[in-house]
This record gives sequence, C-alpha cells and structure tokens, in this order.
Amino acid sequence: DFDFLGLSSLRGRRSVLTDAHGRFTLGGLAAGEYRLTARHPDRAKASATDVEVVEGKETPSVEIRLTAGGAIEGFIRGRSGLPVANALIVAATLGSGALKSTTSGPDGAYRIDGLPAGRYFVFKSRLEENATNLVYDLLGNMRLRSVSVEEGKVTRKDIEDEGEGTVRVFGVVRDGSEPVARAMVTALGQDSDGVLGIGIRARPTDVRGEYELIGLQPGSYFFQVVRFNRRPDQVNLEVEIPEGVTEFRVDLDLPQSSISGRVVDGAGQPVAGVEVNAGVEDGGLVESSGLLGLLLRNGVNRARTDGEGRFKLDRLPQGTYRLTARGRGRDQRAFGEAEAGPFPIDGRTPVGDVTIVLPRAGVVRGVVRDGNGAPVAGAEIGYVLARDGRRARGERDLADLFGVQRRPVRTAADGTFRIEGLTPGRYTFHADLDDRTSEPVRDIEVVEEGEVQVALTLIRGATLKFRVRNVDGSMVRPGSVQILDGAGRPVTRSMSAASLFRRFMGNREKLDDSGWREVGNVPPDTYTLVVTEPGKPERRFTRTIRDGEVVTWDVDLAATLEEYK
Repeated sequence: DFDFLGLSSLRGRRSVLTDAHGRFTLGGLAAGEYRLTARHPDRAKASATDVEVVEGKETPSVEIRLTAGGAIEGFIRGRSGLPVANALIVAATLGSGALKSTTSGPDGAYRIDGLPAGRYFVFKSRLEENATNLVYDLLGNMRLRSVSVEEGKVTRKDIEDEGEGTVRVFGVVRDGSEPVARAMVTALGQDSDGVLGIGIRARPTDVRGEYELIGLQPGSYFFQVVRFNRRPDQVNLEVEIPEGVTEFRVDLDLPQSSISGRVVDGAGQPVAGVEVNAGVEDGGLVESSGLLGLLLRNGVNRARTDGEGRFKLDRLPQGTYRLTARGRGRDQRAFGEAEAGPFPIDGRTPVGDVTIVLPRAGVVRGVVRDGNGAPVAGAEIGYVLARDGRRARGERDLADLFGVQRRPVRTAADGTFRIEGLTPGRYTFHADLDDRTSEPVRDIEVVEEGEVQVALTLIRGATLKFRVRNVDGSMVRPGSVQILDGAGRPVTRSMSAASLFRRFMGNREKLDDSGWREVGNVPPDTYTLVVTEPGKPERRFTRTIRDGEVVTWDVDLAATLEEYK
C-alpha cells in the first residue's frame, strides 16, 4: 500500500482530495470490496477496510479518522562523532505501507512526524541533484534500522553514517569485451545490525559501463548486475573487498556458463511452464544469515520450461549449484517439486543434458475449528515439508524472515481448506488468524496422487512477559536468555510461521527499560527459561502456561543462588 509521493492516480488508482469539511466522494467504482486510505502530510495515514460497493445501491458514508500519529527523532553522526547535515532520513513500514522522509539540520538532528503506529525501517539515504533513477538513488546508500512507533509518542533513534571511513568500489561491467551501459549494480552484504541481516548499495552504470558504489565495508559481498531489455536479465557474482583500502577497483566480467536440460514427469513426458531455480550450495556467503543467505540458497538464477520441457539457466558464475523445479499456477498443481545436482560450474563452460523428474503431487483437505469446536473462516494454513539439509534450512529461513507461506491457503466460511500441488513427503501443518495460532500437526504423510485429511484447532494464545535479574540487581542481557517449549524448541520456532513477520512489524516482542520482554500468542505448554552466561553454569526454570492467560515471569537469580553454589 505504498504511495510514494502520493502518485497513486498515475498508476490507475482512483483518488480525490477532501474539501474544507473533510468530505470526499469517489464515483464510478465497480462493485466489490475496497480499502480506502487517507493521507495527509502532517498526520498519520489511516484506512477503512471492507467497504462494500453494490451496483445500483448507495454506499453508506465512510469515516476515516486521521491522528497525529507518532514520531521518530534523533541525530545522525559520522564515525568520528561529528554531525552530518542535510542527510536524507527515511522511515518506512510494511505494516501500513507508510513512507516519510526528512533531512537533518546543521547539528545532525532530524525528526519525522505523522507516522502510524508500528515497526519501522529507518535509514539514511541520498538523493542527488543529478539523480537519474529516483528509486535506486534512494536505495543506493542505505542501511536499515528497526524502531517501534507508538501513537502520540516520540521514538529516539540515532544513526551513524556508515559512509565515513569506508571503501569506494568502482569499475566497469563487461559482457565479453563490450561494456554494459545502464545496468544496475547492487552490492548485498551481510549486516548483523540490519533488520533483515543485509546491507544494500545500488547504482547504475553509465554509458561507458562504469559504476561506483560508496560506503562499503571490507568483507564478502554478493554483487547483482541487472540489465533491462525486454525483461530483467540478472547476473550474480561474489566479490571480496580487502582490509586497509579506501578505494578498490572491481571490473565485473559477466560469466558465460550455463545449465540446460529438460523437466519431465514420471512417464518421461515433458512438462511445460515449470520454474527452474539455481541455488548456490553451502559455502562462503551461502552461510550468511538473514536475507542474503536466503537469496543465495534459494535461487540466484531462474528460467521457465518451454513447450518441450526444455530450460536454460544462463550466465552462472563459478560455483556449485543445485537446481529446483516447481510448477507455477493451476496448470502445474498436478506436480510436486524436484531437485537435481550439485553441479560444479567454472564460469566459462556450459553444462547440458540435465533431466529433472517431477513427481505427481498429493492433496490435503482439512478443517480448522476454535476451542469450542466452531469452524474458523479466513485462517491461513501454514505447511512445511520435512526435509534434510539445505532445502529444509531454506524453507525455515523463508518463514522465519518474512513469515510467508510459499503458496498461502485460507479456510472457507465453513472452516475447510484444500491444498493442491504438494510434493510427496511428511508435512507439518498449522493455522493462523490474527493473533491466534494452532498447535502444529506433525508427520502427516502425503503420497503421489493421494489425499489426506487434517484437523486443526485454533487457540487464543497466551501472553508471556518475562525478565531475568542478576544477583547484583542488573538485568541479564536478552541474548543470554532463551525460552523453550515442552519439546525443547526455541519459543520463536513454536510460533506460527505466518505471524512471524506480523510479530516483527507489529512489535509482538517488546523490550522496555525495566528489562521486561513481552511475547504474545504463546501456545499452552510447559515452558523452560534457560539462562546462559559466559563463565557461569546454565540455569533452567520451568512454568506451565494456559491458553489465554497473561503470565508475568520474573526470575531473580539471587533468590536461587544457593541452588547453584
């Protein structure tokens, strides 16, 4: 729901301005349900959802209430501690689609008002007078930080300008001996302080194929080169920036290797329209956490099969790859997913005659009920195939990072659901709706062309508020405290996959100055709080939590000191 610069009307969306009394009228709408969103430069944007328009019938008046919202303020300074003036500071949230910006003053101070409550990404960017591409210049010098904004309150967030004392990387992009003009060069690097574990720099090449990226730290990077012809053509390279330099030249020669082959069914017949992804095998940047590792493991290049089931993945740099083939759309729901590889690539030589056999898919039907046995409509069904090794890690990363299901399914009015196109294997299922989640149902076996039934119960969930105080009264740092469920799994793993991202963006886990941490949507279970500090014995405390209750768990290590002497 982003509306950058309020240009929604240029994208074919209907918009109007309110009059002096705040009134508005939108005419000529087709029948259906709408979301109406109001924006004002000095107030927090707000929406009215589920506004139903019926043909030939007057729609009841809609009221949208705009509030002052919250604010983010702070200082931006360089690594030397000096203030940075006239820096572009951007605050964006995926929760409500809000995006606002400001510039810092002579003392480095900034403030962004009129923000809807929620979790925000805050970053310093740049927007130069000679900007050729607004979006990429905005993203070209950014490092994400996360803050929470509350209605009527001001959140403090100081920013360090990472451009000071870093490395300027430059060079030429070439395809063979020819320079590549107007290609977008993006450097992705691991950044443990970033929200998604990733740092980004982006800049287009000029007419001579030359590029420049500023503000990079020494280390390993994943460079993407994207050319825009009829469709985006992307090439990926790994680059190592050494220590002790302020400038580093990297000429990016586009690789010439490829992998080609066919996708067939169990009878050897070609399957058209199948997406084939090439993911990097373990090693190097693949082991990175967050979005960077996810990108590398789950597809740095992709292609689609033609009518004869043939595919070709072009321009693969040196490395070892594993291919994954999966159907897209209703036509391929008869098939599951298959892998092939690993394939070592030298960056110059093509690899051909690869055959990937897609298995016939299974179907799962089910129903979701609440604690009273009533059907639950609109619940999202999460499902994960139990796998070993790299692919299992990739699917867990996807859920943990974004809280999204690859192919989301929601229950109907009677609480039933149907999932097609499932790869044969053993699955775990759960259901999510708002702040409620079901207990997972594990080890459901799906067979080729078979059908299985699943029943899920959606619970309300409890709220757990906890802290751990040391013997001297100080708070034990959050990284030394872990909550395990009854099966010994970390509590974040027991949360619903579909609500993980909502938890992050909606401030589901909070930490205040008194050391309290709050986690919502906790399933009923017996939990273990584990305290692990360097040089001290591990300490464990257990507690049973019932559905729907609010639990305050205050652990005082001084009270249990005698036990650990």
